[in-house]
Amino acid sequence: MKSTFTNLLTFKPVILCLIMVGLYVVSLPTLQAQSHVNDNFLSVPSGPYVSTQTAIDRVETQCKILKGQLEVLDPSSNTYRTVEAKYEFYSLILNDLYDGKTVQESLVTGLTSLLADRYAFFTKQEKLQLKQEAIALLS
Repeated sequence: MKSTFTNLLTFKPVILCLIMVGLYVVSLPTLQAQSHVNDNFLSVPSGPYVSTQTAIDRVETQCKILKGQLEVLDPSSNTYRTVEAKYEFYSLILNDLYDGKTVQESLVTGLTSLLADRYAFFTKQEKLQLKQEAIALLS
């Protein structure tokens, strides 16, 4: 009885390793596809965009609107979290514009932030919509 139990214990790590390798092989195409989608998400048109000062004015206005919405929303609501994320998105763009970066570079910075785990609650469609809104605002 003892030898059968000992043999079972020696196969347990082998079986676990085989399961892990199998999961890796199955998930690899998914991980590569996700990376490709993210690269495409970060590409923005080369222009034409408004001037840097006009972009600053427009994004400042957008931030003021979003800040006003945050003041009246319940901080524990999903709507608050969504508006707060949009505010942070536009604030990042605005900070890059203040730092002298081009409108296109600033957009890419904002879009890159949306790929962070803290914005995982946004659906892919919502992220694409936010991207299109920002491009329209700055074109």
